[in-house]
Amino acid sequence: LVDESTITIQLTPVAGPVVHYVVEIADNKVTIGSETGVINCHYTIYGERKDVDKLIIERDQSTY
Repeated sequence: LVDESTITIQLTPVAGPVVHYVVEIADNKVTIGSETGVINCHYTIYGERKDVDKLIIERDQSTY
């Protein structure tokens, strides 16, 4: 149900500064890596549903 082109991922390392990165997003799976080879992070994944219309946000023009 997720449009794969809209997926964003937040990776936060645990217990020290280590670079973590997304290797691949495919088949409902996210593969991550790190510069040390040890994966130790928290993650948050966002994506838009593809079975509904996109949400269009309109600003209140009177405040600008």
